[in-house]
Amino acid sequence: MGLQGLAWVFVVLMTTLHDFHYSRTDLRWNQTTSTWQMEVRVFTDDLESVLALRTNDEVPFFLGDDMEREDAENRIADWIEGGCGMTVGGEELVWSYLGKEVDFDITYLYVESSPIAAPATFRLEWTLFFDLFDDQVNEVAIDLNGIEQRELFSREMPSRIFSP
Repeated sequence: MGLQGLAWVFVVLMTTLHDFHYSRTDLRWNQTTSTWQMEVRVFTDDLESVLALRTNDEVPFFLGDDMEREDAENRIADWIEGGCGMTVGGEELVWSYLGKEVDFDITYLYVESSPIAAPATFRLEWTLFFDLFDDQVNEVAIDLNGIEQRELFSREMPSRIFSP
């Protein structure tokens, strides 16, 4: 079985054995636009749960459904900006939420930074779902000018400094 086959088995296991609290972010530096671009993969029901935790009502979010709440996109944007922190040169990077794709159990969130100078050193603080699950693990795969690195973030280790 090739790497692609193993990746598919992993996705199937993730969606069927959902007591595992995990997110995956691909964070890529785009030299052409001088922006960070990210794709965040989360379990749809976890995302709905964390959004519900942040509201004062009991109206379900129904992400990806015809009955999706009108405020879903704005609430996701606020949540992602609060849970994905990057500091470059002492300044907090501002993210722009671009949208989402819901594929049944998995939701893909797309985010981009405003243009900045290529970073020499930066700090990440990835706290997605920490307010919902004690055992949450957030994997971030970083690609900066061909240098690839993977890191795991947890409650015990929510931030890291990178010097590629």
